[in-house]
Amino acid sequence: MFSFFKKKDQSKNYGTFSAYGMEDLYHFLTEKRINEKIKELKDKPTLGTSFEDFVSKESVKSPSGELHFFIMLLWYFPNELDLALYLYSKSKDFSELDYPKKTSLKSLWKDHLNLMNEMSKRDPEKKGQYALEKRPVYWVEYDMLYVEILKNLVFNFNLQKFSKLQFVGDHKRKGSKINTPEIEINFRANRKPKSGFFLTFKSDLLFSDIKIDLAEIKQDIYKFDTFFGSYKLELQKGTARFSEIDSFSNESISLINSTNFIAIIINVITEYIRSFDKISDRYDNEISKPPINYFFFEALKIKNLENDIKSKIEGKIISTNGLWGKLKNYN
Repeated sequence: MFSFFKKKDQSKNYGTFSAYGMEDLYHFLTEKRINEKIKELKDKPTLGTSFEDFVSKESVKSPSGELHFFIMLLWYFPNELDLALYLYSKSKDFSELDYPKKTSLKSLWKDHLNLMNEMSKRDPEKKGQYALEKRPVYWVEYDMLYVEILKNLVFNFNLQKFSKLQFVGDHKRKGSKINTPEIEINFRANRKPKSGFFLTFKSDLLFSDIKIDLAEIKQDIYKFDTFFGSYKLELQKGTARFSEIDSFSNESISLINSTNFIAIIINVITEYIRSFDKISDRYDNEISKPPINYFFFEALKIKNLENDIKSKIEGKIISTNGLWGKLKNYN
């Protein structure tokens, strides 16, 4: 359910940014970046609300708080590292003791509580269910936000690892497999109805495989772009030659290359572990609770994760007596 508020500042419409009191995030992203995202997502289904409407209309999910807005932004701007780092830092401004902060959001929460009380009177047999709906949303939104932040960090750490792998040069090829000292590269045709070819880069140094589409220049010669550069692939019967066409340089690349991901990821995981008992308590008897804890699922996929951190995560999962599933579900 969405409620709509009149714009306070008639000179500038910040849409949902204003509804959640997040005009500073509008300026952080910049109007240029927001307009580019509007063009990118135009006519594409996104969260049930177009990004253009998100920017132009003051819509609020009821009940929700500021962390819900952060989650939505990360859905609209997936894998953008600067935004994830900024929201991670900004999320520390909120706590369960005073949430949501914005007065209008508090009013929505009060209206929600009144509605649940009224529904309890109308249908006493479901009084317990309505009582559960009156529980604060802070820990649910905290959990969802930290899942999105961790996914973002892991994705970009994988890019950082990929940028250091060497594949330019001549390599042996056997069928669809191209082997380099650090990487196994698979050359494949897309399944119908999609046409064309793609490469899959696999390495023990990567958190997950990286798939890249190829543009065919002429028979057995292809061009492709990674986040860091543009390359050419020439295939022959038993060999494959990769050559660099151009290298890219921008602020996003510099940020990825300079970020100490392991330190940040450990901080994020440690903070989540400290809050895990409260998160679990909030999800107890929650109809929308997922079958496993997605944050821990993502964390346990990290190859560089310290053993003591991994042991703490596994201990936490076991301690909930099945609330978040069994350890075998996280493999």
